[in-house]
Amino acid sequence: MLTANPIEMKFLASHERSCDIIVEPGLIGQLGEYLTSYFSTKSKLFLVCDETVARLYLQDALNSLQKKGYTVTPYVVPVGEESKSLHQAQDLYTAAMNAGLGRNDVMLALGGGVVGDLTGFCASTYCRGITVIQIPTTLLAQVDSSIGGKTGVNVGSIKNSVGTFHQPKAILIDPLALNTLSEQERRAGMGEIIKYALIEHSCLNDVFNPEQPESLWELLKSEVNQHGLNAATKPEILHRCALLKASVVCRDEFETSGLRIFLNLGHTFGHAYESLSHYEILHGEAVALGILKAVQLTEILQQAPKTLEVELKTLFNQLGLTPVFETMPPYDAQALLKAMQLDKKNQYGSIRLILPTPELGVVEARTDIDESLILRVLQQKL
Repeated sequence: MLTANPIEMKFLASHERSCDIIVEPGLIGQLGEYLTSYFSTKSKLFLVCDETVARLYLQDALNSLQKKGYTVTPYVVPVGEESKSLHQAQDLYTAAMNAGLGRNDVMLALGGGVVGDLTGFCASTYCRGITVIQIPTTLLAQVDSSIGGKTGVNVGSIKNSVGTFHQPKAILIDPLALNTLSEQERRAGMGEIIKYALIEHSCLNDVFNPEQPESLWELLKSEVNQHGLNAATKPEILHRCALLKASVVCRDEFETSGLRIFLNLGHTFGHAYESLSHYEILHGEAVALGILKAVQLTEILQQAPKTLEVELKTLFNQLGLTPVFETMPPYDAQALLKAMQLDKKNQYGSIRLILPTPELGVVEARTDIDESLILRVLQQKL
């Protein structure tokens, strides 16, 4: 059983680097204490957050860090996907230079996936690479995007088209930050949690295979049935998802063995919807929709009963995702397919999809799907 005590996990990335993942309520107000475990107070800190997080948590974080003697420069970016751009990265570089940041100094990413990706990208390229600490404040970032070292910015409508692999020194997760999320942000985080429930057995190995009384899929359905959207904030759910992500990253940091690609279930479809909506659809909402499309495509390919699709739609109803999908405009299927053809995960001109298999929790990568079948799924009403 999980307790209120910190949950600490270490996993080795390549070249014997390690990353701590610490989960503790109230951690943001104690940042100074945690960082002294990693860095001398001589290190300058450059703390990046967006306008919303600045209003909620910036002062508490600054007070804690300055109390320990750190010199901290805050840098606030606009809210939204538009901040993941080369233009914003250039502005951040300039601000870091003006703050006198050098190779021995540290960037802190306090926020959701946009801030985490932007800060990680800039840290990986500034002075040819400086240390970054991820402090995720959204559900999606806490269970997924802050873990694994992927960074990136968008170019035009192509999401994460420019990026690097740059492991954080630590990932510091404060579950209390989830209390200030909007319902939409909580729903969006559920998209990634559902993904982990459906890829669980593809992620585990002998090292990362703790005995669990039930699968994450069954646990998730049970918790959502009892507690609705609030189930997502349970430390046990956060811990299970973080463990699954870590188990994959430590074995395939640079996505070379084919294992890490499983983390993209729902993403190729989802990124297309994000792009056509000009990012009005949140990433996690798009992933949830992409998972549904992947399940529908699998059922067509296998000529299988729609058991998983029915369970997934029931879950969407309980989480409040169904109204989101039903009120979406009718996106042109050909335009969606074109966006999928530009996805960076594709291989040799073929769309690469991660699809469920008949064994729940196991997925496979496919590049042999006829695009007419993909189009057929895209044309189905939501």
